[in-house]
Amino acid sequence: MRQDSIALRVAEQLQKRFPKITFEEIASIDSLQEFPKKFVIMDAVKGVEKVCLLDNLKKISDSNVFSLHDLDSGFQLKLFKKMGKIKKVKIIAIPQKMELAQAVEDAKKLLETIF
Repeated sequence: MRQDSIALRVAEQLQKRFPKITFEEIASIDSLQEFPKKFVIMDAVKGVEKVCLLDNLKKISDSNVFSLHDLDSGFQLKLFKKMGKIKKVKIIAIPQKMELAQAVEDAKKLLETIF
């Protein structure tokens, strides 16, 4: 589905602008063997109107506005945090129907504040 691939297409564009950042496509969070210190997820998200940064896992499950497109990811993140596998996670939430150029520019600005 084209709208589901927005995060992948944004990552492809950002890789060119941020060559020192490793962008990895993963099927699910539980496939990761270890979590980096700066763990940033970029995902297509329903219910957001602009690219935004989510850094509080409670917002993912407690609000209808901020729900990950893949609800299992939100559950897995909370579980891994509770288990101590991750300390902090930031999610760059990209609206599923956003134009690519705007999504790239907005995500770029967020990445510059993180790294």
